[in-house]
Amino acid sequence: MTSIRTARRGSAAILMLAALVPWAAKADVASAPTAQLRRGEQVAQLQCAACHVVAEIQKYPPLLEDPAPSFHSIANRPQVSEAALRHFVATTHWDQQTVRPTMPNPGLSKTDITAVIHYILSLKGR
Repeated sequence: MTSIRTARRGSAAILMLAALVPWAAKADVASAPTAQLRRGEQVAQLQCAACHVVAEIQKYPPLLEDPAPSFHSIANRPQVSEAALRHFVATTHWDQQTVRPTMPNPGLSKTDITAVIHYILSLKGR
């Protein structure tokens, strides 16, 4: 009788652990996007805030007298998508012949571009 109880307790413990494994996996997946969004905001504060309002709370205002569109307004444009943002951010837009300077290529790594894009898209609907 004791061995049956021990076996049942062991089975119950295994079932509880099995039930927790998917939850633990979801926690890892959920923390990765949050870390990526934080990285995107950090990169934006360092690389983009001179021209754009990148967050509600920003250490310094944009330097431009007529600032570039805010990240919030970019995120809420109807045509905005990850692909469109990736193309725009990764393409050089500024040459010395342009009368009004447009956005220069920020020279970001692919990882940082992805983080900034996901940060911008996280502002949609806010």
